[in-house]
Amino acid sequence: MARLPDGGWSLALVLVGVYLWALIATPQYRFDILATLHYEKLLVAAAWLSLLLAGRVQARLSTTSGLLLLLYLFMWVSHLFSPYPQTADAQWWVSTYWKLLLFYFLVLFTVSGVRDVQRLFAALVVVSLLYQLHSWLDFVQGGAYVWQQGVRRIIGVWSASGMGAPNAFGMLALFTLPFALAWRDVSTGAWLRRALLGGALLCAASILFSGTRAALAGLIFYLLLRYGRALARPAVLMGLALVGVLALAALPTDMRLRYLSLVMDVEQLERPAEELASASAQSRLQGLRDGVALGFQRPLLGYGPGASAAARAERLPGEQWLDIEGEALQLHNLYGQLMAEGGLPGTLLAVLLMLHVLGSLRRLRRDADPLTAHWAGALMLGVLVFMFYGLASHTLYRFHWLLLFAAQAALVGAWRRASVPAGTPPAGLAGVARALARPRG
Repeated sequence: MARLPDGGWSLALVLVGVYLWALIATPQYRFDILATLHYEKLLVAAAWLSLLLAGRVQARLSTTSGLLLLLYLFMWVSHLFSPYPQTADAQWWVSTYWKLLLFYFLVLFTVSGVRDVQRLFAALVVVSLLYQLHSWLDFVQGGAYVWQQGVRRIIGVWSASGMGAPNAFGMLALFTLPFALAWRDVSTGAWLRRALLGGALLCAASILFSGTRAALAGLIFYLLLRYGRALARPAVLMGLALVGVLALAALPTDMRLRYLSLVMDVEQLERPAEELASASAQSRLQGLRDGVALGFQRPLLGYGPGASAAARAERLPGEQWLDIEGEALQLHNLYGQLMAEGGLPGTLLAVLLMLHVLGSLRRLRRDADPLTAHWAGALMLGVLVFMFYGLASHTLYRFHWLLLFAAQAALVGAWRRASVPAGTPPAGLAGVARALARPRG
């Protein structure tokens, strides 16, 4: 099979890695000078300039890009007709999401082959693990935490928002884990394999101490998907049970009770009434129910991006839908958020996009060379785990989706270019059939 030449780390790919650090670590909250200099704009401009100078900005038509743009344009229309266009979340979407969409195309043009996909996720893993390690160092020294639902929960350092919330920090660790282990699987150096295994354990610790039960469920979901057959062995199950018991024993009592409440009734610790009310109001299942109900109230346009919390607060007025500061509570459910904010057309476009991405990656796992198939499998697991996590979190506008979609489109496109020499038409009806069967980005 023909392969594209591997040119190593390009300047644009290095800058994408730095931009991932900016998205995760949000250093502008710690260093005011970076915010003053608008360093993110400088990073993106430098990355695009390097692509232009290298002649890498070329037409890369793909189904993924088309569906993503259609979804974005529809959400714009939904925003224009939204009854809540001035809420903080709606204004954030208007001012920020287009930058994440630009990030999608930056990654798409930067990644030219499977080796670049590996480098992209290596950069993600390194940035995430260093950020988690920094947060842990601060946590053990008495910082980088919040008291929430009566539990001391680790958060990301520096960030006043984003990773500064325990749920987002647990989500980051969960998102990183599949790619850390995928990188380990193709690594030959013993020291790197040990380091990546240690990084995977760090991710598990970050999930546990973030107190994010959805992330813990996501961790179990990933392990079942990735190691299901091995886990069916009695010896492995007993070993995992022992590890789980030891991990629970190492947790503070309040954190232990928080996790045990997932599977059994436990005596609740005494907590402030406002914390209990807030925790009760954040029911993930109720968020799905309310999102569906809101979606059918405005089935053609929805309430617009970022407006689901305000719409629910008005539809169900009362203290139960407000947090302790009087702000509207989010639905904490991706699928409820989709229905409420995008109505039926937005939900259909998003579901089609996810199904297309999964389908094309599945075909790559079956038909591509071993390395491409390996990373297609890792991406497929990443998408499935993030879809699962969406059952308990409003993740619709997170950069994680765009990183996954861009990597998928780039990987499929690179495999197609490597498989069929440029300018070579299919030979006969069989060739046409093969071309049509080939996965599209």
